Amino acid sequence: MKDITDLLQQMLDEITIRFAARVKFWNVVLDIVEIRNVLGGLLARNCSLGIEFVLSPHFWNPLCSSVILRAMSEVIINMGWIALDPAARAKLFVDYGLGQDKLDYEHLRAGNKSYTLPVDQLAEIADGLAAQRHLIFTDVNVGTWSSTSVSRMAAEAGLSDFAVMFAGACGTVHSNWLLLHDRFVDEPPNDIPDVPDLMPVKSAYLCAVATYLDKAFEIFDAVCDYPEQDEGLLLDLVYSY
Repeated sequence: MKDITDLLQQMLDEITIRFAARVKFWNVVLDIVEIRNVLGGLLARNCSLGIEFVLSPHFWNPLCSSVILRAMSEVIINMGWIALDPAARAKLFVDYGLGQDKLDYEHLRAGNKSYTLPVDQLAEIADGLAAQRHLIFTDVNVGTWSSTSVSRMAAEAGLSDFAVMFAGACGTVHSNWLLLHDRFVDEPPNDIPDVPDLMPVKSAYLCAVATYLDKAFEIFDAVCDYPEQDEGLLLDLVYSY
């Protein structure tokens, strides 16, 4: 691979500048603040994952890249599904998260965890939850936050391609025999586990990350009325090298 130092620096600069511009545009309007907090938080997550990936070229291989790409594709699907009904679905996202935090707190308080916390730390957790919503008004949902599958969310949002990427990455993220036998076990008759050689680095995975970031910015901009900019696609930036 040729020297890509300039490309990596440009990618880091562009991701940071574009996110910062949207934060600066982030006008606080009470009736949509929850929407912007949720979509903005998801956008920030994808930008953070993208930055870490850009900084780690040795992760640009089939095994390591799947960990990042799976997380980024899930963010895209969540953003796209929320964008179809921003007010209601952003609230669902927040309600589920607060409910999970409440459930974790109640297990801690009841001593159901493998560890315990001092009373003052438990009080701090309770105060933090109550600062967002009083515990008595916080419901706990033990299902999924959207009450539907990732594939259905993607199909509804017109993001089936990302669902395919998500499913493909899951096969590498989760351990299974096919993965182990193909990459870590010798062919018969040996069948002895072995540490594989270093995997080749491929810039195609950087292209995938750029695509995910472009889509995340696109969804956020459409919902939050971010003014159109002559930024160009991050994917085109990668292609230019």
